[in-house]
Amino acid sequence: MGITCNYLVAPAILLNTPGLTREEFAEKLKEVHHSMDDIDLSKPWNYVSKYEEEDLRRGLYSVAMVLGLEITKKFKEFSKVKKRGLEGLIFPPYLRFEKNSFKVVVHKGNKILKEVKTEVEEDVREGDFVYSPPFCDCHYGLIKKVLKKYEYKDDIFPDLKTTISEVILLPFFKVEEEIIYKTEEELWKDWPQFHPDFMFDWNKEKGFFHYGGKLNVLWKKIGNKYYIDEKTFKEMLYVKRNWGSRFTYTDLKITEIAIKYKAWQLLYRNGFRHLEEFFKDFPQAKKEYEKAIWDWYSSAINKDKTVKEFLHWRLLCRVS
Repeated sequence: MGITCNYLVAPAILLNTPGLTREEFAEKLKEVHHSMDDIDLSKPWNYVSKYEEEDLRRGLYSVAMVLGLEITKKFKEFSKVKKRGLEGLIFPPYLRFEKNSFKVVVHKGNKILKEVKTEVEEDVREGDFVYSPPFCDCHYGLIKKVLKKYEYKDDIFPDLKTTISEVILLPFFKVEEEIIYKTEEELWKDWPQFHPDFMFDWNKEKGFFHYGGKLNVLWKKIGNKYYIDEKTFKEMLYVKRNWGSRFTYTDLKITEIAIKYKAWQLLYRNGFRHLEEFFKDFPQAKKEYEKAIWDWYSSAINKDKTVKEFLHWRLLCRVS
């Protein structure tokens, strides 16, 4: 028995509708609703929770995420922290996604506090910056002077050694300004650095789908359109059950069926535990799923046969 999983939403979309451009892919992702809410069988299968997750509904940003695209060199350069002497750091602007808007947070300066003597569990030098230094109640600290260093050995794990630095530290808080944009176009006009073309390398032609980590589902790009890579199905023959980020073909198929029938509650927490109730309401979906089980099982036990031998075996099974 497979499980529905929001990790598989992106590849399930391409399984159902192969050959999507990135813009079409983004729109398809926006149509799907998933949530960490528990399934509620008193509500219809297409019930949308007000606490639904938004991570797949961010347009091209979501497409870049699920494809595991790399950050461009120019965006990495834009995102670098810049030092400004003893006054602290200049942090780059960063983008936050709100439910119906975009928020750019701009670092305007630092509020410098009185220097303190403290210890940090790092091997630091004068001029280094540390995040959330101990006993300082501040965002950051600048190391003005290193007084001494020593090694700390754990009593339980003696091989685990930590360098402790006693320092004179200048604590400071970040002063930030938040700018709200209602549309992508408004955002990109003021901040072209946050355009997906500036942020991500779209030249990648193949790779693994990602969702909190690399999945065992591959994608490929032909021209400007995206597909599931056929190698996925061969790799899935060796997966006996879902484990971590490794999924079976039946997991992928039942997620695709949930999306096809707009049964969003199957993508809620514990939704996969109620497939039988879903199949009672949608008997055609059960037939599709049973065919997927047969396709996966028959392929798995014949994975070392030639195509001709495999088709002959399938034919014999149907006749018998």
